[in-house]
Amino acid sequence: MSLQGIYDAARQGVWQDENPSRCGCGGRGWYLSDVDTWHLCSLHGLNAPCPEDETEETFDWRAHYRRNNVNAFRSFREAARAEGWEGSNLQFILACRDILRNLGIKPFPDQADWVNAAEAMIEKARQDKAAREEQAYWDREHAAWMDRP
Repeated sequence: MSLQGIYDAARQGVWQDENPSRCGCGGRGWYLSDVDTWHLCSLHGLNAPCPEDETEETFDWRAHYRRNNVNAFRSFREAARAEGWEGSNLQFILACRDILRNLGIKPFPDQADWVNAAEAMIEKARQDKAAREEQAYWDREHAAWMDRP
């Protein structure tokens, strides 16, 4: 790939991921491309100063990372609900805690661990939805079989 191609791919954000720990910016908000140019992450770069700016040293990065992780956690919670997961916010947190325990995550998981568990809940919700749909299909088949003369 040419240098222009590398630059264009970085500019288009092909490196972005909603999960801050997997995003090319690492949740920081800026991505340093292979052609040594900084690119603002549209997912995590809100109000983040460019690493080459003088204000970068006084910026509250801890609050920035926390905000990005909280936003990702909430987004994954809503995605799990869209896939059919039902429950309160507390139940979602407890389900994420169970995922962390089952994975053997350290006793005090960090924010990225919680975000990863919330993302895993989306897949769990998809699997539960598929199982419910399969059960409903077989229930209908059974009812149709029983209604035969």
